[in-house]
Amino acid sequence: DPVRFRKLSERLNDILRTLGEQWNDLISQLQHMVDELRSGDARDGSVPSDVPEHCAPFLRTVLDVVCAGQTPTAAQLVRLKDITVELVDLLVQELQSDPKIWTATKRAAQEDLNAQVFQHLMNLRPPLVDDRVAGLLSDALIAQARAQHDKLVQL
Repeated sequence: DPVRFRKLSERLNDILRTLGEQWNDLISQLQHMVDELRSGDARDGSVPSDVPEHCAPFLRTVLDVVCAGQTPTAAQLVRLKDITVELVDLLVQELQSDPKIWTATKRAAQEDLNAQVFQHLMNLRPPLVDDRVAGLLSDALIAQARAQHDKLVQL
């Protein structure tokens, strides 16, 4: 989940910068971060609670790319959530039908999957993003699907 870990990294930098040599406070804040990571909880408040847990990292990526740091409206968030669930369902279906898709000999299947995600994004009405951003987003979602392959094929 690159977005989540980038945000954790930013938070860690903030803690280190603001607390400096206040060792007790620094230890407390770092312990809190370690506890969060150990719990494995994908819910960090950045995604709605009604989003399936396996979709949360993908939604964080969609929000990061589409909203570019801006907070979406409630209506936008609902739409982005629905689109993300559709895309993750597509990814899960494809990964389950070809569990060895990430092998070197399946490069054509990987490109086809990326094209399916891209086409899904381009077919949305009203358009979600332009073709350049859709390409970036589909690449990011495919990379995430590859990293989470084992979880996704078990759904």
